Amino acid sequence: MSEILCSLNNIDKSFGAKNLFSQIKLSIYDKERIAIVGPNGSGKSTLLKIMAGLETVDNGDVSVRKNIQISYVPQEESFNKSVPILEIVKHNLTGLDDIEKDVQASIALSQCGFEDFTVTPQSLSGGWKKRLQIACALAASPDLLLLDEPTNHMDWESIEWLESLLNKLHCTYIVISHDRAFLDNSTKKTIEISPLYSDGYKEYKASYSKFLDLKAEVIENQLNLQSQLENKARREVSWLRAGVKARTTKSQARIKEAHNLLENLKQLKSQNNSQQKANIEIEQTGRKTKKLIEAKNLSFHYPDQDPLFENLNFKLGPKQNLGLLGMNGSGKSTFINVITKALTPSTGEVVWAEDLKVVFIDQHRESIDNSTTILKYLGDGADRVIFNQESVHVASYASKFLFPSEKLNIKIEQLSGGEKARLVLAKKLLQPADVLILDEPTNDLDIDTIEHLEEILEAFKGLLIIVSHDRYFLSRLCDIYLSFGRKNEFYADIDQWLKDRKKSFNEAKVEESHKPKNEVKPKATKKLSYKEKFELENIEPKIQKLEEELSHLEDEIQKPKIIENHQLMGECTQKISELQTNIASLYDRWQELEEKA
Repeated sequence: MSEILCSLNNIDKSFGAKNLFSQIKLSIYDKERIAIVGPNGSGKSTLLKIMAGLETVDNGDVSVRKNIQISYVPQEESFNKSVPILEIVKHNLTGLDDIEKDVQASIALSQCGFEDFTVTPQSLSGGWKKRLQIACALAASPDLLLLDEPTNHMDWESIEWLESLLNKLHCTYIVISHDRAFLDNSTKKTIEISPLYSDGYKEYKASYSKFLDLKAEVIENQLNLQSQLENKARREVSWLRAGVKARTTKSQARIKEAHNLLENLKQLKSQNNSQQKANIEIEQTGRKTKKLIEAKNLSFHYPDQDPLFENLNFKLGPKQNLGLLGMNGSGKSTFINVITKALTPSTGEVVWAEDLKVVFIDQHRESIDNSTTILKYLGDGADRVIFNQESVHVASYASKFLFPSEKLNIKIEQLSGGEKARLVLAKKLLQPADVLILDEPTNDLDIDTIEHLEEILEAFKGLLIIVSHDRYFLSRLCDIYLSFGRKNEFYADIDQWLKDRKKSFNEAKVEESHKPKNEVKPKATKKLSYKEKFELENIEPKIQKLEEELSHLEDEIQKPKIIENHQLMGECTQKISELQTNIASLYDRWQELEEKA
């Protein structure tokens, strides 16, 4: 049987008047892969900090196995931005001499994809800073690794890398994340902290997708139990109202049981009602125009740099959901700024339908005055807002986003990251929209709110454009994707793009490895055979023919009849992928024959 690394025995934790959790009993075993989920503010991060020894409990005991090494990766980094990353990792190591620190730190940095150990954090992107945090944790050779939202600020490549890394680790790890695909790919056990359960939490020995099925059964059983208790409670209340005198022991016992029943019913209703979700709505204009945004020969590049995208032609209309795919820095945000007319394209033009209403929610939300209150922020100082052409009280509108009236006068600086995200959504969605553009909308939102946002966006009848690294979110909402990076292409699904990207990455590595080490090319030592001469003479026309076919398909795929037909889109993207592969192979063969000749 696996050893227990850490035990939480009936622990309680409160912050001020707010009780986070009570009587939690957990045992963490060797080699476990655990996800912790739950609503924002339920205490997930606090639970990790308690395991890491960074927070104390109000009651209960925390037992940790002797000589265990625990590494904790918080949501936010706090590096000295001017110190080389090798020194940062070494600084986090104790009990080793300088040579051992150098070795351990170098191995961990290499494991996390770093090549130059002299760079400083100030030159790193958010995703690479997260990798540096993980390198610091891994360098200590942990028995228990604790990760709080590790995929925040990571791009596609980094998330895939982290999944691969975790699946190769031999230690126990516990992860908090709102990325459901990441949880499904990297964990085997799920702990949910939620008022849904009588104990405030529940363990499921299941991956995230299986956990959802099991949780649905729990909710259904509790609702059935509530219905049964309500029926029984009605009978007992009628009996109590009948005024039966409690003269006998039997009558006294029934009265006591009736009051216990009513108390249990009250608690169960509270648990079931805890699944309340934000009632998010989007005000739509009801525009009937078939074409909302058109791009003609669209290109953009910054001075003295290669184009981020070029020669884009497309038409986008209502009920279309476009996902933008690509690594950080590949041009997605620039593309959004161009089509929203915040930036002027280098070539081509963006044509909007007349009086187009565009609502853009960027990943940094917007600049919020943290010293103001929710009430003042939403109403701009007034106590009413206009939504769906009706005057609505701010309190009523705020309640749709789970802000109770008693919370309206607190300052925004007191809100959690998820609450601030909901607040910005509430503010932005007061504007009517033909086009809704969301840049990383799931950042800081808990999974329940993300799922409800998905439901609302599915009902949106305008044009939806999304940038996100949340694969579940994109897959559920988008019917077409545009990739950025080495080339711009339209795809019918994310998996095809991921396969093509991996293939392109591998081809680039092969190409790099075949580059000559110096400028002097080796002389051919063999002559071409007759068959090879014939092949060389005919290879160029073959390539030309395939390139013409590819060019034709790339034009076709941007036509509405293809974009609106998922099956045709899938067939078209598959054929384009096959042609690109064949053309690349022919070019490689051509180069090989030319060098031999």
